[in-house]
Amino acid sequence: MILIVLMVVWTGYVDIHPKRPLDLIEFFAGHAAIARNGVVSGYRCAALDLDFDSMRDPQRRLRLDKRSPFDLNSDSGFALAVVLILQGAWSQLVGIFATCCSSFVQINSGTSGRDMLTPEGRVNLPSVARSNKLLSRTVSM
Repeated sequence: MILIVLMVVWTGYVDIHPKRPLDLIEFFAGHAAIARNGVVSGYRCAALDLDFDSMRDPQRRLRLDKRSPFDLNSDSGFALAVVLILQGAWSQLVGIFATCCSSFVQINSGTSGRDMLTPEGRVNLPSVARSNKLLSRTVSM
């Protein structure tokens, strides 16, 4: 994780001492209600969600062989998340993470294979593998 942060900082695109640091970052924002309410309250906020990508069409992405920069499972999405965190106010930043939890709930344990003995579940299923990767990236941030 430290290496990733250093690589992002060394690109030169990140000011690690911003003049107006972020107070709140809402990941998996959906409608960005929390960030919008934070702005109304006078805080500097940012919201990040896969739906905010202007090029959401999956068929177009397949033709161009590109992943969304708002997808935290992609390299660019994870780098964007690190950049946003580095723009936060030191010891005052609030990060709100609301990951996709459908493969972690008890009712889905038959499909995902998650239980007390195998918390990673059936890693050969794409949805479970994506959720595991997303959770590990979210926890590391």
